[in-house]
Amino acid sequence: MHQLYSEDYILFRHPANAQGHFGIVVGFAKKLPYAVASAGTATPQTPHFFRDADFSLIYSDPRVLIVRVSTAILKCIVVAGHAPHTGRSLSEIQEWWQALSAHVPSKYAGWPLVLLADANASVGHDISAHISDFQAGPQEQKSEPFETFICAHDLWLPSTFQEYQTGP
Repeated sequence: MHQLYSEDYILFRHPANAQGHFGIVVGFAKKLPYAVASAGTATPQTPHFFRDADFSLIYSDPRVLIVRVSTAILKCIVVAGHAPHTGRSLSEIQEWWQALSAHVPSKYAGWPLVLLADANASVGHDISAHISDFQAGPQEQKSEPFETFICAHDLWLPSTFQEYQTGP
């Protein structure tokens, strides 16, 4: 299921392509709890830790890893990706985001999706419930495929909302 060993992390990876480009690794901590929960107010809080059995690799290529996480208290799909650079054509960027969507099996449509991505996109000009205008980048047509992916999967980019920016 995963090809690297670590005492501290459950690791998933896909090597670089034949030209030595890309390659991707995603890790889930084994020794840090992903949740602390209690059955009620009278019960002590119990830390929950990831185990190998909690994961299933759905898809991988040199630019994408899609992992299913299924525990007693957490179910989600984690998508890690490195989108094409803005120097690529609009059609190539669109095809990449559409293919990424297609790799998420429809049977998980009701599961939360967590996106970890180098999106290579500027957002903040088309305001919605998903994306706001905090520190918006320049408006670019090549950002549209990323914004479409965000909206289609009902994701939220909290870093684009000023009200969620606190601290130094």
